[in-house]
Amino acid sequence: MENEYFSSGTGQMAPDERSLPAVTHQSTPSSSSGDVKNMIADKLRMAADMVSKRADKGLEPEMADYERQVSTWLNKSADYVSDFELERANNSARKYVKDNPGQGLLIAGALGLIVGAILRRR
Repeated sequence: MENEYFSSGTGQMAPDERSLPAVTHQSTPSSSSGDVKNMIADKLRMAADMVSKRADKGLEPEMADYERQVSTWLNKSADYVSDFELERANNSARKYVKDNPGQGLLIAGALGLIVGAILRRR
């Protein structure tokens, strides 16, 4: 069977770049991080609404106050995620490491150990 990607009879890819589709979409880090930020904030708000509605139904009166508190925390978290500026946090972290290289190295090592321990247990 012969098509634009295989040469006849050999079963190997033909080195014809004209048959490959052109890549036209390029995402920038700022736009993709903004999309992710908005998606996370929306999910947090949806969770807050679900918890709040559950509290308002009054199925478990002793839990209603806790559910309202959780709903408030989720909404505050959504606001924080929406307002978070990745570029500013990145610059702040870089400045801190530049000013305190030893402490930055210790923090990075500790985080590496923690992440390694978590992944090893899976």
